[in-house]
Amino acid sequence: MGEPVRVLIVDDSEDDAQLVLCELRYAGYDPQHVRVDGADALRAVLDQSAWDIVICDYSMPRFSMQEAMELLRLRGLDVPFIVVSGQIGEETAVAAMKAGANDYVMKGNLPRLGPAVRREVREARARQDRLLANRALRESEEQFRELLEAEPDVVVIADAAGKIMLVNSHVEAVLGYSREELVGRPVELLVPESSRDAHRAHRGAYGERPQARPMGVGAELTARRKDGRELPVEVSLRPHTVNGVLFVTAVIRDVSERRRLEAQFRHAQKMEAVGRLAGGMAHDFNNLLTAILGFAELSIERTPPESPTGVYLEEVRKAAERAASLTRQLLAFGRRQVLEPRVLDVNTVVRDLERLLRRLIGEDVEFLMRVGPAPAM
Repeated sequence: MGEPVRVLIVDDSEDDAQLVLCELRYAGYDPQHVRVDGADALRAVLDQSAWDIVICDYSMPRFSMQEAMELLRLRGLDVPFIVVSGQIGEETAVAAMKAGANDYVMKGNLPRLGPAVRREVREARARQDRLLANRALRESEEQFRELLEAEPDVVVIADAAGKIMLVNSHVEAVLGYSREELVGRPVELLVPESSRDAHRAHRGAYGERPQARPMGVGAELTARRKDGRELPVEVSLRPHTVNGVLFVTAVIRDVSERRRLEAQFRHAQKMEAVGRLAGGMAHDFNNLLTAILGFAELSIERTPPESPTGVYLEEVRKAAERAASLTRQLLAFGRRQVLEPRVLDVNTVVRDLERLLRRLIGEDVEFLMRVGPAPAM
């Protein structure tokens, strides 16, 4: 059993077609063939099947080689086309090759047909393989670029020498550079000037012993924007080799917002701790004030109205009430005060707060308070 080959024979002579098939079998092929001798028949078989090679007579009563090649061209088929004729001359053969034929064979020299078919079929299959490979490469590149753009962080791909080969579009929003400004430039462009020498040395050491640093455990560094502003980033590295050449993919995440939120959280924790401390102190101090107010009230009741001691005791009671007001404010600050809704004069509340606020603010802050002449209920 020979090598299968799908042969489309365009010839008005069945005997000539059989000679072609015999020669192909002798050359080691197992030809599966169809013979046509007109345009309509050729169109039909081209639409129905795929062919490895077309072997066409140069001149036929109702059809010509030129018409057959034109039908293949219109369909965009890359099928080897070999002309076989007993009447073709050298000039005509050259014209046929210029018109698109891959080769020509004289019927008096049919042994040359087998090698010609083998060569053209092999080259056609190689072209098809390259076409499929290029198509697969384009598709994989498109998928890679889609994945690159889908990444929410900045992605920079550089070679072992630190030259930037590829970046995604997020680099402009985060670092201020366009793709064109970065491709072909050294990665140190994205590093603060004071750290570039150290980064260059670190990069050289990394190139000798590359290790992956996946997202989640990235190193926290400082990056430099195009406008010169520095920002904290988290950088994760992933080495990969293509055709023996080392490349490094860096995923750069802007952590400025995270740093800000962390600072806010730490501040909130400090304020909560201060509030708990103030609330605890105010609670204990309030217990002492309760005793002071109680004894002051009892002493005032037992002191004769004409006694000067009563005046002193009244001042003690007023001072204790003002202190109790301060403890209520501290309890409210520490969120430990039980809410007791009641109607208040806002002017009075603000005046009571004035004493506390003046102690809290610094001397470099001017404090002004304006209240209305009438009670603000």
